[in-house]
Amino acid sequence: MTLIIETGLNVPGAESFATAAELTDYATKFSKTVPADEAMQEALLRRAALQMNDRSEEHTSELQSHSD
Repeated sequence: MTLIIETGLNVPGAESFATAAELTDYATKFSKTVPADEAMQEALLRRAALQMNDRSEEHTSELQSHSD
């Protein structure tokens, strides 16, 4: 399954901020281990994007509460 990548242009249905190939390149560069299976890599990337989006929403809410 192909990931829909967010490019900074608010891509509808975006699921990740990076491709599986970018994940494996990053892992190699920093001596980290990621699953060899691309479907599992994509699952990791989707979970990471969800976490990043949640943190972003928390930060935005916090900023808005301080400006009130």
